[in-house]
Amino acid sequence: MSATDTIQSGLGPLIGHAEAVADLEHAIKDDRMHHGWMFSGPRGIGKARLALLFATAILSGRKTLEYVLDDKTTHLIETGAHPDFKLIARPFDDKGKQKTEIPVESIRKLSHFYSLRPAMGGWRVAVIDSMDELNKSSANALLKTLEEPPGKSLLILLSHGEAPILPTLKSRCRKLRLEPLEEAAAVKVLAANGVSTADARSLLSLAPGRPGRALAMTDKLVRDAAAAMRRAVNSDAGAKAVSTAMSTASRSPDAFDAAFALICDEARQAANSSENAIQAGDWARLYTELQTLGAETRGLNMDKSQAVASAVLLFQKQRRAG
Repeated sequence: MSATDTIQSGLGPLIGHAEAVADLEHAIKDDRMHHGWMFSGPRGIGKARLALLFATAILSGRKTLEYVLDDKTTHLIETGAHPDFKLIARPFDDKGKQKTEIPVESIRKLSHFYSLRPAMGGWRVAVIDSMDELNKSSANALLKTLEEPPGKSLLILLSHGEAPILPTLKSRCRKLRLEPLEEAAAVKVLAANGVSTADARSLLSLAPGRPGRALAMTDKLVRDAAAAMRRAVNSDAGAKAVSTAMSTASRSPDAFDAAFALICDEARQAANSSENAIQAGDWARLYTELQTLGAETRGLNMDKSQAVASAVLLFQKQRRAG
């Protein structure tokens, strides 16, 4: 398995995000392409697919982000064989296990990639999936690349909002924010992946508007972790529910991610639905605090069960406060 497998397999038609597509197509047609773009939004909403379609359009010379199946550029990107396209993601070790962060060596390879002349005479495009998984050294190395961009080069950065990003990196990118999909669109995405409407709605109840995350819920352990976290944040949940969430979420990295994604979603929805501006602000701050807690737990290899307990405590405290 290679880093390519984590994203190229997601190339296909995009459902939803019409405004984002329109913004990117306008940028292409305007003929004044910014060298750095940052796509931000929660995991599982389609950022990676949008990035691939954007890259395909640039490298093929097309003016739209329409997915063209019988196309040379599409085929080369899907197979990881396009000489002017590069994906930077967490690499895999010799045992096939994906590492927890993107090392500085990967970013140095990116710098070398941009120093070369385009093999097919056009642009050179790279995608970093994701900014949340850069360590300090790789983030600083990336900053140097963004500070001195070569001509006809495009760098697309994906951010899940789970870890702080250097302000200097943000300032050098054009930003595009993507939001979770409406339920009908999310169900359509899952249907395209062979999931029935009933099952899709059930999975999306654990990952609202995030079909990519919902697909991961087909794994029972991941689904159980999210469901346990939902029970734990319920206002009537007792110590047993919290204990179950702690033990279930700590069984695997994916289970932990699912549990934290759910509690973050609950905080975000509370912020968006609150009619009281002060309470909405409090929920928004909690959302950021939970995102940071999850990122630190992953990055510093902290005790996952304790992180879950802390997250539930913070959530329930905010719920009692209103």
